[in-house]
Amino acid sequence: MIPVLPPPAEQAEIALIDWVAETCGAEEVQVDFLGVRPAALANATQLRWEGDPCRRRPTVRLTVTTPTDQFRLTVQPKLTVWVIGPVALTNTLRGEPVQFGEGRLPAFSAGKPVHDGEWTASVVLAQGDPITNLVVHKPVAAHSGDQVTILLRRGTLTLSAPGQLLQDGRIGDTIQVANQVTKTAIRGVLTEPGLVEIQ
Repeated sequence: MIPVLPPPAEQAEIALIDWVAETCGAEEVQVDFLGVRPAALANATQLRWEGDPCRRRPTVRLTVTTPTDQFRLTVQPKLTVWVIGPVALTNTLRGEPVQFGEGRLPAFSAGKPVHDGEWTASVVLAQGDPITNLVVHKPVAAHSGDQVTILLRRGTLTLSAPGQLLQDGRIGDTIQVANQVTKTAIRGVLTEPGLVEIQ
């Protein structure tokens, strides 16, 4: 018995789903709009997708082989792609530490996924919400008024001076600090709770 193959447009959709899932490491792919007229695929014997589908609105190529011809189409399909990524393990209020879990989330949601470490919620998070750099931040490591060491490195020369923070800061932040020797305010990077380095 000869197997009944799905119509070419359906074959193109199945091939697109498989290709995107493999290329983007997706958990699930849904084709909302194929972007190809069924008539263009009517006599297709082979279909091959190429390009970079791992973006919000991809533009990809579809090579169509027929018994008498081969041609290439530029296609802009509309896809919904899900991946496994970092999500809030519990409901979390703004300012609370975030507990990380893994869950299903949209692949192209805003912000960059944050996978681990110590982070504080910038907004109220519900269990299962995606964790990105837009909804969490590093906890405050030092506070305005804290005494710190100001460090300046120039080649082999290292100078240090006592200082006082003029604002709260997180590790890696550029913050303002008062040099207690020169009585001037300068800006530097908080590299650890008690240390500000002048770049």
